[in-house]
Amino acid sequence: MKRLFEYSDEALGVLIRFLLMIGIKLICRPKIYFTSPEVQKYMIETPSVIISNHLLLMDGALIGTAFYGQKVHFMIAKDLLSTEPRRWIASKCRCIPLKRYVSDTSWLKKGAEAIKKGSSICIFPEGDTSRKGETKPFKPGFVLLALHSGAPILPVCLEGPYKIFGKRQRILIDKPIQLVIPAEGITSDFVRSATRLINERVLYLQELLREKTNFVECEHKRRAVL
Repeated sequence: MKRLFEYSDEALGVLIRFLLMIGIKLICRPKIYFTSPEVQKYMIETPSVIISNHLLLMDGALIGTAFYGQKVHFMIAKDLLSTEPRRWIASKCRCIPLKRYVSDTSWLKKGAEAIKKGSSICIFPEGDTSRKGETKPFKPGFVLLALHSGAPILPVCLEGPYKIFGKRQRILIDKPIQLVIPAEGITSDFVRSATRLINERVLYLQELLREKTNFVECEHKRRAVL
């Protein structure tokens, strides 16, 4: 009976994620691009720490459509899950709660465990949305997760602002960045330097999107892993 309940619960989660993906595709009509032809194959086969600029609360669902061929867990601010319905939906969408205003490392352990089991982790390092499209300085949590899990960091940039039912929402996915722990270990200077480097990379991706550069367009050849 317990196993039957677990199967039913998972099936419900699959249904919710599928409906959410269809809704986002209809509303935002996402168009996915890569900075190089190798990135699409890599992102599907390799669990990564996915990081992106943060425009609206629906960014996670939008990125989920780009990573349809891979299981992805999403870090979400715990203060956004103030009601039972929100917590229930978040649990079905593979969200990991994160306390953003106090010291909290529980998400780091949960994230590393998910990566170990073959899932990618999506984090928005700004820690909050930026409705005007101006990317805020990144916080270093994603660097610590990448270092502790050994997973590469996959920079993603969302084109803003959102235009519901308007022009297609473009998503640009960059080549992975593999951080290597230096001989002296994980120091605060190294973490700050890596955070700044990847922050600058996402800003560069934003410039590429503004310049309407020609990218490699996504080819949907893999079935969805919901």
